[in-house]
Amino acid sequence: MVRGIKVRDAWAQASIDTQPASVRWATTGSIGSGWQANFDDYFWNKGPVGPDTLPTGGFWRISGSS
Repeated sequence: MVRGIKVRDAWAQASIDTQPASVRWATTGSIGSGWQANFDDYFWNKGPVGPDTLPTGGFWRISGSS
């Protein structure tokens, strides 16, 4: 298996590649029971993926400039 980039990194890179610096990108996901999150997921067949979680613990969000 060829390891790809993480989903959150792909979102950021797509914005960096196509948007002016004044645009902010953001990625968000849910935090499940036991603080389980899908923060480090890869695309299917490109690396490890975590379980889908219901937002029982809240949400995480990261953002940056394009």
